Amino acid sequence: MGQINRRKFIKIAALLPLSPFLSSILNSCANTISSTSEREPKPDLVLEGDERTIAEKIKSQYQTLKSLYENPGRKLTIAFPQGRRYNYLKISFSKDDLADYPHLKLVNWAT
Repeated sequence: MGQINRRKFIKIAALLPLSPFLSSILNSCANTISSTSEREPKPDLVLEGDERTIAEKIKSQYQTLKSLYENPGRKLTIAFPQGRRYNYLKISFSKDDLADYPHLKLVNWAT
């Protein structure tokens, strides 16, 4: 086992009294992250199952998607399984100076 020099020992000894403080900060950060993840959006549509089931669900949403296109600013929240949890996409159409027509806007809730 390697030896520790005097300078390193003094640094470690100086930081030891701060360990309860650092621990409370880390716990606070962990609680903030977990409370943020609990506020998942309520999905309008859940896409799960095999490809055929998902295709049928999307096909049945034609009027909803058409309404989104005709009313820029309205949003549709779609949930889909990703690992052991669900991920969410918010879909909307926006109209701005970039184009003369509404264009699709996808927002990934996780990022």
